[in-house]
Amino acid sequence: MTNKFEIPSIPTAGEPPLNLTVDAEHVGIRLAMPLLAIAGLIIGFMVGQMITRLIDETLSSLCLGIPLALVGLVIFTQIGERIIKPKWPSGRFVLLDSSQLLFRDKRRKETTFNWADPLDFYAWHFPIAKRRTRVERGWYCAAVQLQQNEQTVTLYTFLDPDKASDVPHFKEWFIKLRKRKEMDDVKAFDPRLAAQLTRLHKMENERWLHGGELSNQDFLTVMQLVERHGRYGFGS
Repeated sequence: MTNKFEIPSIPTAGEPPLNLTVDAEHVGIRLAMPLLAIAGLIIGFMVGQMITRLIDETLSSLCLGIPLALVGLVIFTQIGERIIKPKWPSGRFVLLDSSQLLFRDKRRKETTFNWADPLDFYAWHFPIAKRRTRVERGWYCAAVQLQQNEQTVTLYTFLDPDKASDVPHFKEWFIKLRKRKEMDDVKAFDPRLAAQLTRLHKMENERWLHGGELSNQDFLTVMQLVERHGRYGFGS
């Protein structure tokens, strides 16, 4: 299998762990980016008006206002992407190496999963019904919950379906969630699947409330280690 993602090598003992960004597009960023775009449009248009008055007051302010508004939009958007976003993290991250996965939340609470100890995991996915700012309609939300010593953490990513085959055992492990109204039909023809889906719906609620979003590359990196050291919760 040829991966479509650039997957970093896993640090060994004595090497610094990988620092995986969690929730790069957190709420603050999602609010700031549209505001920056609007500011760029307004400032660009105002600059265009000022230049137009200096050149020739008989010219329409739209001649330079609209092009410079678009330039301002691009500049301010790039400021957000290249400067503000990297310097404004969510406060949550994952540290990963060959011995453990450490998840730290905004309150600096740390949850550690040791690869050498028994580790259970559950995985699921569902298609996105409506297009979002950065997620296309029909893409998958793919999630995994790790469980060890009564500790849990849920990690997920938004994934192009064409790239789903790069995720280890996607077809076998990542069960497709069904809508609540479909559950009666599932119970009728496959009670075992219905029981699994009931558990996964509870985990999905936890993902919605507390889950950590990773990039596709980082999610695949985690799943490679989960494949190597974890035990699938629903068996083979």
